[in-house]
Parts: sequence; C-alpha cells; structure tokens
Amino acid sequence: MACLLMIAATGYAQEPELDYSNLDTLGFDARKFLGQKRYIPENKSFIKKKKWNDHLFVDIAGGGLWFDNTAGSRRLKNGFLGNLYIGKDFTSVHSARVGAGFSRFTDGTSKKDFKNFELRGDYLCNFSSMLNGYQEKRWLDVSVIAGLSYYRCTLHEDATNAFGANFGLQFLIKAGSNTGVTIEPSLAVVSDKFDLKERNNRHGTNLIYGVKIGLKYIFTDENLSWPRDTANYWMKNTFIEASTGANTSLDTDLPLARALGSKYTVAAGKWLTPGIGLRAGITAAENRWKNSLTLADAGEGVKKAYVREEMATHAGFRFEAMLNPLGFGDPAKYDRYKPFQFNISFGGELGWMTKADHDNKGNKQHLKCNYMGLTAALQFLYQVENDVALFIEPRYTLLNYDIPYTNRPDLSEEYNDNLFSLNAGVRMYAPTKEERKQNDKFRSLFEPGFYAAVEGGVCNLLQLRRFDDTPIRVGLTGGLAGGYRLNPIFSGRVGISYAQIHTTNLYDYREYVGLPTGGVYPMTYHGLWDRTMSVLAFTAAAEVNLSNLYMGYSLTRKFDLSVHAGPSILGVIGSQDQLYDRERPIGESEIDGGSVNDVTIGLEAGLSVSYALNDKIRLYLQPKAGLFGKKFMEGSGAGMSGMSCIFSTIVGASYQF
Repeated sequence: MACLLMIAATGYAQEPELDYSNLDTLGFDARKFLGQKRYIPENKSFIKKKKWNDHLFVDIAGGGLWFDNTAGSRRLKNGFLGNLYIGKDFTSVHSARVGAGFSRFTDGTSKKDFKNFELRGDYLCNFSSMLNGYQEKRWLDVSVIAGLSYYRCTLHEDATNAFGANFGLQFLIKAGSNTGVTIEPSLAVVSDKFDLKERNNRHGTNLIYGVKIGLKYIFTDENLSWPRDTANYWMKNTFIEASTGANTSLDTDLPLARALGSKYTVAAGKWLTPGIGLRAGITAAENRWKNSLTLADAGEGVKKAYVREEMATHAGFRFEAMLNPLGFGDPAKYDRYKPFQFNISFGGELGWMTKADHDNKGNKQHLKCNYMGLTAALQFLYQVENDVALFIEPRYTLLNYDIPYTNRPDLSEEYNDNLFSLNAGVRMYAPTKEERKQNDKFRSLFEPGFYAAVEGGVCNLLQLRRFDDTPIRVGLTGGLAGGYRLNPIFSGRVGISYAQIHTTNLYDYREYVGLPTGGVYPMTYHGLWDRTMSVLAFTAAAEVNLSNLYMGYSLTRKFDLSVHAGPSILGVIGSQDQLYDRERPIGESEIDGGSVNDVTIGLEAGLSVSYALNDKIRLYLQPKAGLFGKKFMEGSGAGMSGMSCIFSTIVGASYQF
C-alpha cells in the first residue's frame, strides 16, 4: 500500500520528482513521453556519409490501374503500368525520388488504344522510423507518398498534356539494409484533359487508382545482409540459365494434349541478398485454341463444317524480381549450396506476337501486334554441383494486347491471353576471380580433338492452323553428328538428320465424275488432304560451350551447357498425299493445292545440356529449331510470314576421340 501511495504521489516508482527547468544539465528523459522508442538508441543508427551515392536507391515497379471517369464520355478499361525511380534517403524519415513511367489503357467506347508517358517527383515520409526510430533489422517499413506528375497522353493520332497529384502508401518488406520488395497502393488526381475526352467533368478532374509491386535497392556500405566483396561484387551470386518445356493456353477448350505448344527461355540474374534477386531473360512460346469454320463447296454449293485449331507465337523480354523464402533469416547462417531450394518470381514481359486468323472463306491472315504481360512463377532447384543446379519451373503469364479492326485501323479491341507453362532447365553460377584463376590452371590440360555423336528424337512442324480431326502428329527424327573441339569454348559441328513431317490442311482438289455419254467431267472442291513428307537435313554449325565461357574450364564438372547455330540445307526425299477419309470422294481425285519444293536453305539453332559419364562419353538433351526462308510445303499454311519452322527435341550420346 505504501508503494502504491508513493507511485500515486510521484507518478513513477522509485524515482524522485525531477526539475525540468534546466534540460541541459538534467538531461532529457524521453521514456516519460509518447513515442519514446524513437529516442532509444539502437545498436546501429542511420549514418550519413559524404559520398554522393550514400543511401541512394533505385526502385522498379509495375502493376495495374483503374480509371474513374464520372462524366461518362470516356470509359477506359483497366490498364497496365511500369515505373522506374531513382531517389535518396536524406534521413531515416525523409526521402525523395524522381521517376518515369508508362501506362496503357483501352478505351471501351471507341476501342482506341490509350497510352501515356509520365514524369513524376515524390516525397516519402517513413512513419515507422518517425514513430519508433531507425531500426536496421525492422522487416517492414511503412511510408506515406505525396508528389506531382506530368503526363503526355496519346489516343491514336490525338495527344495532350496533363498534370496530376499523387498520394499513396509504400509497404517496404526488407531483406536486409540494401534490398526490399515494395507494395504501393496509390491514388492520382489528374487534370480533366488526361483522357482526351470531348466533354469535361463538372469538378474538372479524374481519378486513377493503382497498385504496384516493385523491387528497391539501396546503395550503402553499412550493415549489409550479404557482406560485400568489392573485388567480386558484380560476379558473385550471378547466374545464367536456360530452359525448355511445354506451354498451353488456359482459355482454350481443347484437350490438354491438343493445346500443348513449346516454350524456350534464356535468362541471367543476380542475387542482391540471400532473399532477393533480379532476373532478365528472352522467351519464346506458342499456344493454341479452337474455332469453327464453314465452307461452301464450289461444285454444288454444299456447306461443309470444319473445326480448326489455330496457333499464336510469342517472343519477348522478361524482367522480374525473385524471392527466396529461405534467405530472409540470418545471412550468416544461409547456405546457398543446399541440395534443394525454391524461389518465387514475379514481373513484367514485353514482346511481339503473331496469330493465325481466317475469314469465313478460310483464307489465311496473320495478326501481328506487340503485347504487355504480367508473369509469376515458382522455381524448384536441385543442386547437382557447387555451381550448377537443375530446376523445374511452373509459370503463369497474362498477356494483354490490342488487335486493330480490319476496316478501321485506327480502332482496336483489347484481349487477354492466360498462359501456363512448365519448363525444365539448368542454372549456372559465375565464379569469383579467385575461382576462375583456379579453373584456368586446367586449360593447359585440355587437348583438342574430334568427337562423334548419334542422336534421335521427335519433331513437329510449326503450323498456324490444323484441324480438329487431326491431333498433333509428332514425327520421328534421327541422325549422326560430328565435330572438332578447338579449345574449351569453341567447336565446329556438322550433322545429317532424317525426319518425318505430317500435316493435314485444306486444299483445292479435283474429282472426275463419269458422264452418261461417256468420258469424265472435272469438278473442283475444297477439302482436307493429308501430307506426309520425308526430309534430309545437312547442317554445319559453330558451337560455344557456355559453361567454360562463363565459369572457366573445369576437369571435374559433369554438366555442361552449350549452344550451336549455322546454315542448314533441307531436301525432300519423299511425299505422300491423299484425300482425308471424311471427304468421301465420288470418283478419282487429285491434289491441286501446290507443289513440294525439293530443296530449301535455312538456319538451325539449338541448345544442349550434357552430362559426362566419363572422360570419353557424354549424354545430352538438345532442343533445336530449323527456320527456313521459304515454304517447302506450299499451300499448307505451315509457315509464319513466309517461313517454316521445324522444332525438334533430341537425345544423343557423343564419344570423344
């Protein structure tokens, strides 16, 4: 009771009442005030050095936008945006940044493509540090954002300038003192001319809501979660990877086996900390869908119904952030060489796509346009050597693009494609300077020499269209190859291969109908014809061993990654053509839909992942593509813009002499 009376009288237990009239001599006791944690010194504090790049940061982000127009004269659909910022933390609380951005909408009323370029400047106030002080190990910082923007807005041939004010929050999920993932919900109040509409709003403004996800990197030498090795900084924890696999469209109603296409990706990346990294790559893929087609027979006016499968190809550049959930703990305890690891990645993709399309007469057209996309993936890795890992990667990609109207090129309709892919690949880490010097000692032990290989696999003709009654008919291929290894990096390679190629497409054909008076009468129809071709290919190529180029020559490395490319001559040695069974010919029929070219010249390129059984024998997996400069299957609709592509997946074995 006595203690309680003392506390009630003084306000604090076991402390005398203090005189605050002279704070210089007494000292300031912040523990008695709200927000006192901001005054309690941490083991590390926000230290400013006189370097120009101290606490400088870059931030790259992308996401979605929603446009609110209450006047109703312009209806912009949901859009995509991307931003790149550079800024500086002046104190633990106050920061500023400047940046540029690009966004795209589609006008839901006129179907025109709406684009704008943005320049902006923002002020950021870190509430977490303001209320609770600077803490190096805090995993989440919350900041308030306020800024101004200038927009250059275009809608087909029209353009205008607009201005806006930006407000938002930034949630920074940190993986150490240098890097973090940012999530930014935002609101922009923009001037009335932003959407180039004819009628103004009464309040003279429009609202834009958005959410962005990005990656932030801070340049500072202190308190790094991954200790800086100045001599090896740019190479350490840097990697390259290559993968291939299956790709399909989630929008199609085709069975999975009928909608499958192929996907190829080459990428490079770097882990900035054990938990966060960046990856950029080039990717190419195809996917399929189904449409109905009704044709009128030329002979009797009878309509025939077909179901066709059409194809799209995509090729683009991808940039994404990577998260390693196992790397957010104590960096001193992190082991990069654990046998099993997994990563999460997300980002954006820009590229070019080509699609098949047909009018109601079955005439083929090509749709060509650029696209913007969002992508996310999981990557499961198994470390087979210290600097080599094999992985599988399921990935989802949303592509957004506009297709112009046939009779109004100034108008377009917005579409989305939902794609899923499953790739398998190999990742190789770059060595440090010391490791490369150690590897280079073995170069003197390399001996140039010849090698021979035998290989076999499957191949498929890349077709813009095929028909419902004909599933993907994969052909067999096989061949012999040989080469000479000049040094650990460069080799020359020649090969001969045989392949069977199948296709079923619509052709004009003639039927000869007998007349009562004798003789025959030719009648022309349009129908399905089967074609099976046997081809021989001769290829000469240059080969580059990426493993030795990137990691240095090693005597003990089992897995190698290499690429080859060179000219190829394709010769047709046989062709079988017959009318499809469903067409039910009346009399004798002959094809009249084009001829087969005997010889065509093209380019072959491939990528090989090999495994050394011993010093002499290697097994390899090799996806490759042959691109030919003109259609060797005239009238088949096989080519893309006048070119034909043959994809192959090869398994082989080589012997070093």
